[in-house]
This record gives sequence, C-alpha cells and structure tokens, in this order.
Amino acid sequence: MGVLNVTPDSFSDGGCFEDPVVAVAHGRTMIAEGAAILDVGGESTRPGAQPVGIDEELARVVPVLEGLADLPEVMDGSVRISIDPRHAEVACGAVAAGAQEAAKAPRLHVVVEEPIEVSSSMDDALVDELQRMGHRVERNA
Repeated sequence: MGVLNVTPDSFSDGGCFEDPVVAVAHGRTMIAEGAAILDVGGESTRPGAQPVGIDEELARVVPVLEGLADLPEVMDGSVRISIDPRHAEVACGAVAAGAQEAAKAPRLHVVVEEPIEVSSSMDDALVDELQRMGHRVERNA
C-alpha cells in the first residue's frame, strides 16, 4: 500500500505532493515499487492539524483521483485507489472522480464488508449514500 498525502502539512512527506501532476507521478512510482493500493489523503491527521472544509478537501483529492483513475494498472483493476474522508460529500466526490467512465472499466473500487458497521455519530449523508449504493449499514450504539 502506498500512502499519497496531498496536504500542505503532511507529517509523512512534508507536503511534497500538493500539485496533482506531481502526486499522480508519485502514484506511478509507488505502483512501480509494488503498491497494489494507493491511499489518497486530503486532510492531515497529524497532531495539531486544522480541520479542512469540504470544498478544500475536494479540491485536493479529486484532480489526483481523476489522474490516478487513468493509469492502466487502475483501469485493469490490479491497483486499487482508496480514500478515507471525514465528510460524506468528499466520499461521494471521490467515487464520482474515479467512476466517471465506469462503463469502460471499473476505476475506483469501494471494498466493504457487509453489513457495514458504523459509529452512531457517523454523518447521516454518508450513511444515506452507502445505503443508496446498496450496502447494508448498521449503527453501533
């Protein structure tokens, strides 16, 4: 698995991959080095990091996801793209970015176990979107 942080304040890479072109090139490098999953992060979780709004996170991750989705290894399914956003709107935007031409080939793979167990505090919009996609969702107490 390769972690591709596209934040200016990433603790793991110092914000080296803010530019989508540079980020996609790094994704290619990680694939060449054997990564079978590319995990794209648009919001830093380092201690003291400031929360990022929906529009900012989308602006960070969508161009990168679109670029990665065009890579042959992603298009043929040998490499998967993952994202772990905090906001439902970012999750939906990520799926849309990776699945715009899904008729040609699956591009963004959402892998989940059924039923999906989620925290009682999970964003209702994300739960609704998961259910709309056909997943069974159970809230924990």
